[in-house]
Amino acid sequence: MYKHDIGNWFGAGAAEKQDFSRLLDKSAAILKRFAEGAEPKVTALFDVAAREDDLEAIRKEAQEIRQNFRNIVVLGTGGSSLSGQALAAIKGNNNAAEINLCFADNIDPHSFSAMLAGIDIERSFFLTISKSGDTLETIAQFLICFDYVAKAVGREKAARHFLIITMPKESSMAALGEQYGIRQLAHETEIGGRFSIFTNVGLLPGAIIGLDIRGLRKGAVRIIRDISRNPAESEVAKGMAVNLAMMAQGFCNSVYMHYLDRLRGFVNWHRQIWAESLGKNGNGTTPIRAAGTLDQHSQLQLYLGGPKDKFFTFLFLGKPENGNPAINPELINRQELEYLKGKSLGEIMLAEQRATLETLVRHGAPVRSFALDNLQEETMGALFMHFMLETIGVGIALGINPFDQPAVEESKVIARKLLGEK
Repeated sequence: MYKHDIGNWFGAGAAEKQDFSRLLDKSAAILKRFAEGAEPKVTALFDVAAREDDLEAIRKEAQEIRQNFRNIVVLGTGGSSLSGQALAAIKGNNNAAEINLCFADNIDPHSFSAMLAGIDIERSFFLTISKSGDTLETIAQFLICFDYVAKAVGREKAARHFLIITMPKESSMAALGEQYGIRQLAHETEIGGRFSIFTNVGLLPGAIIGLDIRGLRKGAVRIIRDISRNPAESEVAKGMAVNLAMMAQGFCNSVYMHYLDRLRGFVNWHRQIWAESLGKNGNGTTPIRAAGTLDQHSQLQLYLGGPKDKFFTFLFLGKPENGNPAINPELINRQELEYLKGKSLGEIMLAEQRATLETLVRHGAPVRSFALDNLQEETMGALFMHFMLETIGVGIALGINPFDQPAVEESKVIARKLLGEK
């Protein structure tokens, strides 16, 4: 699965250790309440992760889409898109289903028009996701795409190119689906969009490209069992305590550094759940994504020589994967490059990430790390659940509601007014 190392950042002093111990006890008490069912929205997350009765229906839906279409476009933004993107990224370029899966998560007219122009409409399917059913951007995307498809294949045939996931209630999206004869699947009502990765919102795009969706949920359940057996010893409790301590000490930025391109989607997904759940009433830290060697050469100088206001989380594989390319020793005949003979890219990557981590520690930066055994579905399912519970738990420890986003709602109202809504 993974090894979570919180390091010795809290220092050797008795006061620091006592403070961390207090925060760990507080975190464990919150997790115990989760395990006992005292937080309904967390219970809903646990219930959906433990479900098996809906997996076959999701797989059949995915199979039907794969059989009839080549290009799958997911229309949605925020959690409606980031969940699927995070799961799709795990596959990297290894897409057994040979499907072109695209996430249209923005409304830049240039990019959107280029996307539509670059696909065969007759072989394209549009999965439209909006929990509320009234998301302005998703409605706009849907209307443009439906018109585009209808002009290509006819209004009557256009409906089979679409599927809508939204809550089973009155909404603009539900009404449009009914008006144009488009099938609809129910979005979980008790689970917010940003926490919906283990529902059809995340699992259907994952199943379309061949992910083991049962394995994803199985990994999530392992974390739930861990906190149920012994909350104080769970990795989630340790993660909560570390983050709470960092906030108390004034560290206002959280840097998530990953060395695997396949984790890019995971870090983007986590950035939303952390920022949108905790950024309230002056609380929270700013999540910053840093990608492997790229940001060693673009941000590391700031991390080492700039303000000491950053807490670092490293995500990497504990050992190189099989089959990674190695440097041919015959190509090296210079003394200063001898150390590279026969080395694989995986070995070089391990050395780079270890060197960066050790350098940060030497400069007094607070660092923790997640060494993953692999990037298989069960491991990633555990990681997703760990970070969801860590985020929700920190929010509750801070006395805020980690499930709403009131500031975002304000900007949505203003946008609709600017467009002429009365």
